[in-house]
Amino acid sequence: MSNNKREKLFDGFESDIIHQTFEIAYANKKIKFKVTDFIDNSLKDLLNYINESELNQILSDLNLSKVDSFIPKYKSVDNLDMYFCVKEDVLFLFSYGEMQPMRYVMFLEGIYNLKI
Repeated sequence: MSNNKREKLFDGFESDIIHQTFEIAYANKKIKFKVTDFIDNSLKDLLNYINESELNQILSDLNLSKVDSFIPKYKSVDNLDMYFCVKEDVLFLFSYGEMQPMRYVMFLEGIYNLKI
């Protein structure tokens, strides 16, 4: 099960996002997040939760690109770094970064249920 409707959650100064709590409605629940819940979870670490085939499907679903470098990175359509968070067996995918000098944006890119 997935929900891949991209949604802008934040657009502003980086100092403003640190203390903000975001609420995402999914499966009749409201799940709360802070940027600190996912900022250390780069998409490259997602293979600890899913297999490579599932990761490739997510990359295709969300039109993400892989940047091959010493440390592989994944980028959104806006060239923002990709991150993830797992809460209650649900995978939330976020893009976050600096769009313009001092202007940061965060998008909810997709939601996937990890339960089979």
